[in-house]
Amino acid sequence: RPAFGPRDRDRLSHDVAPLVCAACSHGRSNPVAACRTLHSTQQLVKPLAPRIGSFAMAESKIRRALKLALQHHQAGRLAPAEALYREILARDPGCVDALHGVGIIALQIGQHAVAVELIRQAAVRAPGNPAIHANLGEAYRNLHRLDEAVASFRRALALQPKLPSALNNLANALAASLSPASQNLH
Repeated sequence: RPAFGPRDRDRLSHDVAPLVCAACSHGRSNPVAACRTLHSTQQLVKPLAPRIGSFAMAESKIRRALKLALQHHQAGRLAPAEALYREILARDPGCVDALHGVGIIALQIGQHAVAVELIRQAAVRAPGNPAIHANLGEAYRNLHRLDEAVASFRRALALQPKLPSALNNLANALAASLSPASQNLH
């Protein structure tokens, strides 16, 4: 499983003002997560674009967009989350959190080669982030690139020795590398 959890949420949620659900006409400040109205993906994503602006995003706007993308992602609304991550990357191609987030979505929907490329880019920019290395390992494992998976899980564990997802997935990768069926994949 991807290691995108409370630590990432806490890191992204500092100094962020509540967002208005742009798809609603509630007339009051209402975080999207608390909005009870059902919206289409386009309604949730499209109204954010004017607030982001046509020029480079300010740091605070990037943080707000990341927070909203993370809320969508954690709620399982992958399409609006991916659209927001990609909007951020269009403005700031080196944004580690957006690269990691869109990479995790690729991993979740089975686009493992895309996930490896995106998460690898995030790992290059943030080599000290154990969750990124753990997710990179999981993407490699899903591609049956077990040596690279093991190396990524070990990097994650060197940074955070008791990271549960890295421990579990390292064991799975090692077990898979020992099975006779995996020998035929190489």
